[in-house]
Amino acid sequence: MWNAVRKCILTVVCLSMACMLLISCGKQEPAQEDTVADTVGIIAEERYIAGSVTELEERYSDCQYVMEHGFFFRGDKIVQLCEIQEDSGEKHIVIIRREVEDPAQHDTVLVDLGSLYDVAEEPGQTEPSVIRMKIASDGEIYCTLNVENRFYMVQITDETVSIVAELEEDLADCEFDVRPDGKLYCYTPRSTQVYCLDPVSREKTVIRATYPIQTIAYDEIHNEAIMLEADGSKCVIESENGEQNYWDDEMISPYGMSLSCDSKTGQCYSSDVTGIYTDAECIYDFIGNAYIIDHIDAFRVTDGVYELVVCMNDDYYYVKLYEGVIRNTKKELTLATGYINVNLQLAVARFNRSNDEYYITICQMEDWSEHSGYMDEIHRQLTGGDGPDIYTDDALQNVTEYIENGYIRPVTCPIDRERFQRGCMDGLSVDGVLYGVPYDCKLRTICYPSSFAQSGDRLNVSQFMAMVESTNAEIVACGMDGIDIIIHFFLSDNANTTYIDWEKGVSHLNESSFRNALEFAKKYADTSGTETEEASYLKQGKSVAMVCSIDALQEMNYLEAAFQGKPYVGGYPCVDGNGTYIEVRALYGSSSTEHPEGVDAFMEFVVQDSVQMQAVDWDMPISGVIGNVPQFPVVLSAMEYLIGKDRYCRYVTSYQMGNGVRYNEKDLSQQQVDLFRSLYGNAACYSWNIDQVYDLIEEELDPYYEGDKSAEEVAGILHNRIQLYLDEHK
Repeated sequence: MWNAVRKCILTVVCLSMACMLLISCGKQEPAQEDTVADTVGIIAEERYIAGSVTELEERYSDCQYVMEHGFFFRGDKIVQLCEIQEDSGEKHIVIIRREVEDPAQHDTVLVDLGSLYDVAEEPGQTEPSVIRMKIASDGEIYCTLNVENRFYMVQITDETVSIVAELEEDLADCEFDVRPDGKLYCYTPRSTQVYCLDPVSREKTVIRATYPIQTIAYDEIHNEAIMLEADGSKCVIESENGEQNYWDDEMISPYGMSLSCDSKTGQCYSSDVTGIYTDAECIYDFIGNAYIIDHIDAFRVTDGVYELVVCMNDDYYYVKLYEGVIRNTKKELTLATGYINVNLQLAVARFNRSNDEYYITICQMEDWSEHSGYMDEIHRQLTGGDGPDIYTDDALQNVTEYIENGYIRPVTCPIDRERFQRGCMDGLSVDGVLYGVPYDCKLRTICYPSSFAQSGDRLNVSQFMAMVESTNAEIVACGMDGIDIIIHFFLSDNANTTYIDWEKGVSHLNESSFRNALEFAKKYADTSGTETEEASYLKQGKSVAMVCSIDALQEMNYLEAAFQGKPYVGGYPCVDGNGTYIEVRALYGSSSTEHPEGVDAFMEFVVQDSVQMQAVDWDMPISGVIGNVPQFPVVLSAMEYLIGKDRYCRYVTSYQMGNGVRYNEKDLSQQQVDLFRSLYGNAACYSWNIDQVYDLIEEELDPYYEGDKSAEEVAGILHNRIQLYLDEHK
């Protein structure tokens, strides 16, 4: 009858639709003069749909507001429905009919909604409000209305209004679809029943679903509704007669999906902002083919041709997909990464779409269990001169050594450092030469109770140790063992020369100050795995601090909740700054690339204001991607844009964290915003130096914390090894 969606696997693919395996992450042999050969695949054509709300507001200069009710395919037309209200209070329906093949060609009809006052038997003083509006295949308009808190489905024909049915209150905000025969399917999203209304007979029948309904489609071949249902991570495609198929894989969001049945075959297809799916496979991968879609407004499948109206970066496009021969003459760049996050994936997709000369293929490991082998292979290719063109820092074993040995090329595209957060660029230069370009970041800091210190105070190491020892605390912070305390509280501050003077190249780890630090860390280390009890430990005073990795603005509310409304975000002990570190993810170019201009073009593109702001605007996580949570932009203008956008919450949402902290996402106060600006704006680069010797320090400290060596023995050995490293790198 019909085949349903069972499983969707989103894989980042190149434009030739070929996936790159680990062993093939090096350069690809060009087919002809450094171009990719013809391939048979799906051709995408798109046409810009001009106008929309802005055009209407300009055309009707006396309008008070414009409400969009969406786009719909009707034959060879794309029909857009809007509602406008003039300053005088008069309301109208605006019907814009666009040619499918040329959306610029359109005609507009204005329907007066004054007759809506008469839809109820006893109209009140409050004018009716339109909730939803859709158009049928014959051009008739259907609306759901609120009239004095009574709800109706009405039909507008030749500018006359008639009631189809009065709706129960639970259908007041219903979604509905108009069948070709004029009958209507009405349903409340996430309910388990669909009402079928007949405008002629006024009969109403009920179709019951097994799981909460997300969206429905109509199968013209079999004359029945097809329902997309979801129960947790399990999705079900169920027909009106009860036949079901399952899709058990992760999905981007069941609430953001569109459903369509091929009008010629009855085959069922689904689409979300990542792609089009059917029969356990991805028919078309939007992201891999450089389509970054905010939402889908209309979706239709006819005899294997896929048509959509989509919104991309606040503009609407008609997109048509069909099989054909693809000719790609762009030059290929490969980008190697340990994992691809949303910010970078969006940047790659937009670059591929906008750059006329180059496109990027992403090569990443598919599983973290492959990490060691993946890194070894990247090392072999990079040092052998035949590796990818661009690398993220998490794909490289030792960036400093690669730069010193000439494997990483300097950044030659123009980069204005004044546009960036001040700490973002500090760790990406060697001897004043820039080798990496940051693309996103997060903050790492430490938070204490307000009783621990006065807001604005900067703690040095001695003050920090004394204040901890003056409490009854058992540990410094949940989850921080002795090595963590040494690294983050004593050694990460490059400006603190007490233990290591990085600038002069002198180690002081054999002195008594470091032995005291070792003993302090051993006393206050968390060795019992108390992360799940962090909230109670803080409340009882068993711990004095909480490690904070801040990558979302709403975490300011989380910090307040963790410390009963009185957090002191004092940061790690430091000589200068606020004790907060900024961790950036950066891009590096290979010295052996055959396309240095392409590498520069991408690096310059990633940090454009518009690209960084578009990443901020992306609210939907990308399914099938490790590390798919967007993080902070590195460009100051984009961060200010994010603050303006994210400080206010539409809904107050409560969260129970795994560490026992419960907090509400709610509007941030000006004080919280000012604190965040200070943390972000003054954060220092996370210690480039300590990263290079982290493994060495961990190796030597383990015997001390396991009780096999004394503090004096370990300090002496570590001093000698660090001094040797410093001597080698002077």
